Amino acid sequence: MNIQSKRYAGILALALAAKVLTLGACDTTTGPIDDPNEVRQRSTTFPLSNQHGLSGTITVQRTSNLADLNSAAKAINDNLDAWLALFGSVPQSDIETIWQPIFDRGIIYIVEENAGPNLYVVDNRTIRIAPSAVNTNWVESGILEINAESSGPIGFDTSRETVRMAKKTLTAEEIARSVVAQLPQRTTAAQQLALDTAMGRVKA
Repeated sequence: MNIQSKRYAGILALALAAKVLTLGACDTTTGPIDDPNEVRQRSTTFPLSNQHGLSGTITVQRTSNLADLNSAAKAINDNLDAWLALFGSVPQSDIETIWQPIFDRGIIYIVEENAGPNLYVVDNRTIRIAPSAVNTNWVESGILEINAESSGPIGFDTSRETVRMAKKTLTAEEIARSVVAQLPQRTTAAQQLALDTAMGRVKA
């Protein structure tokens, strides 16, 4: 083999070695590329907004594309924020002893069609919720039902919830606000009327 042939063979060997090393690096460092449009089981976790000293994480799971998962997670987060904002006058001791232990468990929402039809409490931290319910008060109803130690499919019943919350020795203000939080639609007038009624400021 002449000098030119040896030089060519050496360059070819170096090129093949570099290609092998490059392919190996891709396999070990980057992994498979996610297709955001692929419908598959997905999960995302976000921190609970730090309202009134509450902390914790919320996990949302859904078999969908990435956009639908993110949409459901945002809706659940927004509804929880709106509900927790109603805790403004609740004693901090109640928040710390009743609600913080629940959020310490790491609440999981599984978004799926077969959810009872709106809500299904699986265990003391897992809630199955219908896609049509993620932007409604069913989101916080799941937390209320976990607090009430419920399980299975859940129906809408504010009277039952008031009794259950009362058994947890909450303040009248918190019980009233929990009822308000379960109204089918959030409207300022409806919330105020329900709160005034529950607090005895007007007759039911």
